[in-house]
Amino acid sequence: MEYAVILSILIFAGLIKGFVGFGEAVIGVSLISLILSPQEAVVLMILPIMISNISLVREVETSTVEVLVSGHRILVSSIFGGTILGMFFLGMIPSNLLSLIIGIIMVLYSVIKFEGVNLHPSYFSQLPDKVGSFLTFLLGSLGGFIFGSTSIGALIVIYLEYLELPRKKFIGILGFVFLLISAVRIGFSYYLGYYTGSNILYLSALASIPVFIGVKIGEYVGKENSNELHERLVLLLFLVIGLRLVIG
Repeated sequence: MEYAVILSILIFAGLIKGFVGFGEAVIGVSLISLILSPQEAVVLMILPIMISNISLVREVETSTVEVLVSGHRILVSSIFGGTILGMFFLGMIPSNLLSLIIGIIMVLYSVIKFEGVNLHPSYFSQLPDKVGSFLTFLLGSLGGFIFGSTSIGALIVIYLEYLELPRKKFIGILGFVFLLISAVRIGFSYYLGYYTGSNILYLSALASIPVFIGVKIGEYVGKENSNELHERLVLLLFLVIGLRLVIG
């Protein structure tokens, strides 16, 4: 019964990812952490996140990715550094505290999106170069740290959203970033022993299948029906799940 519930969660997480371009980690980690420990949920979702982003990378040309990455080197490098640091802290955070952190992140992200808070990166260009670079470094490091320790890349999503890219490019570049970071996380999970002494790696590999299926379904549905109302409904779902984790 427990595995059937997890399977349903994984398919649903993939469907949300394919539909709006993100959210598989939010749904997967938050709901699975109600069944397994939060640490197991975070590690379990690493491979599915990576696999779910492979097909989305095809949505954008390599040259476009290269231009965006080269133009945001500070952000990209700080995300990688923050992610690695977050992986080190994952094994040190108590389960109840990790659940609370995940819930708070989901609530804050949902509220920010509902309120339409504009964090457009062009504002950084109005600041002195050193100040703008430092804030970009902090944003990337914090976003990476949160992603490394919770598998939730909310801050990274917010930043890429406000580049105001067409939906196809946004989804492709978001997939590219998370694909690379997830590959790094798999290596560090081995190094830090998160796969040692359990079958979590095996389960993570199996979990990639229903997530991938969900993504393909979500992509198909999203191309025909995606709109602002649907995205707000997804945010409402994030908010409800987040509050559930905060309340405990």
